[in-house]
Amino acid sequence: MAKGSILIVTRHYPPAISGGARRPSLLAAGLRERGWTVTVASPQAPEGETGGIKTPHPAGARGEAAAAAGPAAPSLFEKIKSIARRWLYWPDADMRWALAAAEAVKRAGAAPDWIVTTSPPESAHLAGRLIRKQTGARWLAEMRDSWIDDPLREELRDSALRRTIEHRMARALLSKADHIVAVSDAIAAEVEALRLRPAPPVATIGHFARDSADGERYVFAGPGPHFVHTGQFSLSHAERRLDLLLDGFAPVARALPEARLHLIGRLTPEEQARAGSSPLAAQIVRHGNLPYAQTLAMQQSADGLILFQQGTAALPGKLSEYLLTTAPILVVGDGPWRARIADVPHWPLERAQEALAAPRRAPTDHMTAALDRYEAIFVGALQKPNER
Repeated sequence: MAKGSILIVTRHYPPAISGGARRPSLLAAGLRERGWTVTVASPQAPEGETGGIKTPHPAGARGEAAAAAGPAAPSLFEKIKSIARRWLYWPDADMRWALAAAEAVKRAGAAPDWIVTTSPPESAHLAGRLIRKQTGARWLAEMRDSWIDDPLREELRDSALRRTIEHRMARALLSKADHIVAVSDAIAAEVEALRLRPAPPVATIGHFARDSADGERYVFAGPGPHFVHTGQFSLSHAERRLDLLLDGFAPVARALPEARLHLIGRLTPEEQARAGSSPLAAQIVRHGNLPYAQTLAMQQSADGLILFQQGTAALPGKLSEYLLTTAPILVVGDGPWRARIADVPHWPLERAQEALAAPRRAPTDHMTAALDRYEAIFVGALQKPNER
C-alpha cells in the first residue's frame, strides 16, 4: 500500500537537459522507491514514466519550431516580444505556463495528498497555490534559488521597483504554502525575512544527487589530465563569466600542455566565440548539453572537477554530483559561497597540480538524508489535520 500521493509541478523535467530538471526527477524517483505514488506535471512527457500530466509551454513550441527551421538569429520582433514577456507577465514570463498547468491538473482530476512546486521559475508557486485551492491538498513550495535578494532574472536585478512589488507578491503567495523547503541557509534566511503571515515551517534541504546505477566510465581522448566543468555560465547567472574560468585555467594549461578543459553545458554564441578565439582553444573541448548519464560518467572519470560561482551565496547544484566522485574539486570565483564549502576539500583551479597529487577524498551521498527529510515533512503532516 502506498504511503501517500505526491504531485510534483515543475517547469523542467527529463528528457529536458537542464540543471533544474534533475532535482525534481531525483525526488520523484526516490519517493517512488520508498513507496509513494508520484505524479509529475511538466511541459515534457516524463521519460520512462507513466501517469504524468503534460503541461505544454509556449517556449517549448517556439523551440521546436526554431529547431525545425534551422539555426538563425532571432528577429528584432522576437527580441521585442521576449522583452515584453519579461515585463508584462508577473512574477515571470512562465506565468502562462503556470496557469495552464493548474488547469491541466484540474482536467486530469488529480487528488494528491501533497503538491510540490519547485522554483525557478517562481511562477511554479502560482500553480501550486491554484492547485491547492482546487484540490485541498497540502502544498510544499521549494526554492532552489533566491527570488528577491540575489535574483537570476534581469528585470529583477535592474529594477528596485520590480523587486519591491515582487517582494509583496512573494509574501502573499508563499504565505499560503503549508511548508517551504530552501536548498541553502541563505535562501531559508530570505524566506524568513519575508515575514510570512501565517508563517509556514521552513526546512533547509541541500542539493543531492545519485550516482549512475551501472558505474559507467568515460574514456577521454588524449593523455590529459582532464578537467571537467559542468553547467552554464551567463545563462545561469550574469556574474558567471567564462573569462574568469579561462583565466584560472591559463596557468594550468601552460604548466600541463596536455591538459584539457571540458565544458559540458550550453554556451551563448558570445561564449562559443570566446572559447574558440582563446589562446587556450586547443586545450578546450566544448561538449554542449549531454544526456545526464553521460555527464555523470564524465564526472566520475575526470582528473579534476571545476566548481565555478561568482558574487553570490548560492552553491552550484553540481557540487552534490561532484561529491559522489573521488576527483579533486577545483574552485573559481569569489563570493559568500566560498565560506560554505570550508569543510569540503578543494583547491583554487590554478593550484591544480597540487590537487592532483593530493590523496583522493571518499565519495559522499546526500540523497538518503534528503529523502528522509522530505518524508518527515510529508508523513508528519499527514498525521495531522490540514488547518491551513
